[in-house]
Amino acid sequence: MESFSAFSIGPRNCVGKPLVYLETSIVLAKTLWYFDFEAAAGPLGAVGEGRDRGRPGEFCTWDVFNSTHDGPYLVFHPRGSAVLYEDLKPRSMGT
Repeated sequence: MESFSAFSIGPRNCVGKPLVYLETSIVLAKTLWYFDFEAAAGPLGAVGEGRDRGRPGEFCTWDVFNSTHDGPYLVFHPRGSAVLYEDLKPRSMGT
């Protein structure tokens, strides 16, 4: 059986793994800071709900060799209070 290990394992694992995890967490945090999100309208928004477990509205994952899922499908809206363009402008180092 083959497996996929993106960063390798053991004493010779990837030295960039902590950096990738840091960058990923920053991207996720900024996405949640600058955008509000909601489930997609209609039947697409219900994809992946736990209806078979008697818990509608709860998102489910299935454990296989790693994990898999279907959904959730989300719609993102920029927050009115967050000014993305202003925050991403380069700042001068001197002032």
